[in-house]
Amino acid sequence: MRVIPHRRVPYYLIVFSCGVVAHQGVVSSIFGAEAADLLRRNSEAYAMMWLPLYWDLFAATADPDGLGDTASVGSQRHLRLQLAWFTLLAVVGMVLTTSAAGSTDGSIPTSVVTLGEAFIAGFAVTLYLGWSRRIYPGPTHNILGLAMVPATRRTGYYALVALIAIASEQSGLADLVGDGVSEWLQINTEAYAAMLLIAVYFDLVAASPNRSIRLAWYSWLGAAPILVQTGLVDGMLPESVVAWLGTTTEAFIAAFVISVYFDVIRGRVSGHGHGSAASEATDRFVQESG
Repeated sequence: MRVIPHRRVPYYLIVFSCGVVAHQGVVSSIFGAEAADLLRRNSEAYAMMWLPLYWDLFAATADPDGLGDTASVGSQRHLRLQLAWFTLLAVVGMVLTTSAAGSTDGSIPTSVVTLGEAFIAGFAVTLYLGWSRRIYPGPTHNILGLAMVPATRRTGYYALVALIAIASEQSGLADLVGDGVSEWLQINTEAYAAMLLIAVYFDLVAASPNRSIRLAWYSWLGAAPILVQTGLVDGMLPESVVAWLGTTTEAFIAAFVISVYFDVIRGRVSGHGHGSAASEATDRFVQESG
């Protein structure tokens, strides 16, 4: 992709800074206690915003819309890095969410424990991207970033996440899986929302050239948390839906920022055009695949 690489580094620096500064006492004295509390409550969102790092590590030259350059994947180096990536997310996510469920001695600070959902979401979403875009180790192959798994098979991912999210809210779940598992599933509400929203961006929004779809996407992500937090949708939607939206604000914020990262910061929207290097790469890939 014809992207200015140095745009990516400031993004991660800003996300890291926000995650650290949000927990500093000086924020309250500068912006007030209410603003400081808002920043702290969005800590999971800052952690989720690191999710694009998976793409930048393993498919940096490709784009989610398939109009960037090709990316070569499948080397032994990829194998080691991907094993490290998924192991880190799985282990840290399980330790933190288990601690949040009260199954540890409470020695981990609360500000760190709350990040567990972000690691669980990051594990699931990047595993989905690796599978659906074929960003996985094996024989060396080229990808463009578009989904290479049929939509009929990809819907299974959404159905599974939705099923788990709905099941986690059922009162009789503990009788089936036990109190520990039931509580663990229930505390991952924001993770389920992120698993769905971020995947939808890659599958429907990023892959579409329709600007109205993108406009509707950003409008929905920006408006939904505000409407819920201000109580403007009370009585207009089922209470269960309003309650779910009210507890998944961080997922909406993270999905919004990640979408901006790929669309604007990486230059996806402005970096493509007929006759460009991106288009030529796409044509070559199609011809080779055919």
